[in-house]
Amino acid sequence: MLSSVPDSIDNPEPYGPAQHLSVVVPVYSGANYLLGLMDQLVALRDDLDSCDVPLKLTEVLFVDDESRDGSSQILREIEREHAMVTIVTMSRNFGQHPATIAGVLHTTGDWVVTLDEDGQHPPELIPMLLSTAVADELDVVYGYPADRAHSVFRDWASRTAKRTIGAVSGNRQLNLASSFRVIRGSVARGAASTASHQAYLDSGLSWFTNRATRVELDVTDPRAADGEESGYSFRRLLSHAHRGLVSGDMKVLRLLGGIGLVGVFGAFMLGSRFAYSWATGGLDRDTIGWPSTFAALLFFGGVLATQLVVLTEYTISSALHLRGKPAYFAVDRAVDAGLVAYFEANPPTTSSDGLGEADEPDRPAAAAA
Repeated sequence: MLSSVPDSIDNPEPYGPAQHLSVVVPVYSGANYLLGLMDQLVALRDDLDSCDVPLKLTEVLFVDDESRDGSSQILREIEREHAMVTIVTMSRNFGQHPATIAGVLHTTGDWVVTLDEDGQHPPELIPMLLSTAVADELDVVYGYPADRAHSVFRDWASRTAKRTIGAVSGNRQLNLASSFRVIRGSVARGAASTASHQAYLDSGLSWFTNRATRVELDVTDPRAADGEESGYSFRRLLSHAHRGLVSGDMKVLRLLGGIGLVGVFGAFMLGSRFAYSWATGGLDRDTIGWPSTFAALLFFGGVLATQLVVLTEYTISSALHLRGKPAYFAVDRAVDAGLVAYFEANPPTTSSDGLGEADEPDRPAAAAA
């Protein structure tokens, strides 16, 4: 994955000062996977330390979301053994998204990685995602399985829900979303700080940056390989979709407003046509009540629809203000120069099959907001 550091006394930091990496792992039912995941994170830390890459894994935050299977005891053992580990304990079960947000707010790294507890997101792929981010001056890179991660229906429903919610909310960036993310630290903490009830982290990220992309990864879900069911029930998946929907800007309401305005314009044209026909004798005076009633209903219905949308726009604007949507946000991408230079000289692997150098992956273009 990364080349070994050369013997160098004169220049111990050939690529400049190291940036720091924080990893956030929400935990609910990961007792069978936590020790193996920690071993992978330690291997990644040691691999980074053995290379001249200007990047250090300095903290791992496990967020105990009232885990149900003995994960808490395992986490305490891990924390005692590894100084870089911190446990954030939730007061009750809040769900994966709130747990992830809580963990992000406790980070200090220049880059923040979020990944699942069950090993489906191999830590050794983090450098590959990060190399994509710094090479294309991005702030968020999502890792996405190239092959089917769950059942055909589950994967289809997930993709469809993301596309639909993205279109309805006006946030196309949701189409890229997955729980395996590499995020610029300031952006991650800024988005997490705006999170409130029913917040969706990826919606918040889109408030701070539109420099995001998705990279397909050659990974498998260990739960599926072991014949285990997903930790998400159908009800929880619906709740997840609802969270994404209400966290957006609901720009579909502007379409309804347009329909209302079309109704008003159509009523005006139709009423003018009826008035002209009636005045010139081209309209049966005995049936004038029907078209005039229709025109009146169309007009006032359009007016009411337009008024409702105007009020809704004010409501959305007020809600976004209360939720902390920023007027602006500044980042310094110039500090990535050292990482860019290193990854250009040492492209990381694009799969979790093993260590060693590999060809540089094709990088998809950054997504528009």
